[in-house]
Amino acid sequence: MESLNDVTEEDYQLIHSCHWHVEEYHRALKQECNLENFQVRNAQAVLNHIFCSLVAFA
Repeated sequence: MESLNDVTEEDYQLIHSCHWHVEEYHRALKQECNLENFQVRNAQAVLNHIFCSLVAFA
């Protein structure tokens, strides 16, 4: 694909499907793992919270 004009309907459907799966994953993380509700501010604490939430969910 050189430009947006080269995108076929099949390409678009594939990209849209992949994008939708990513959106579903993020929604599940927020709803099921409760990742939106935490009170940490620094980057390492955020990563630790996400990691621990995923491990607990698994």
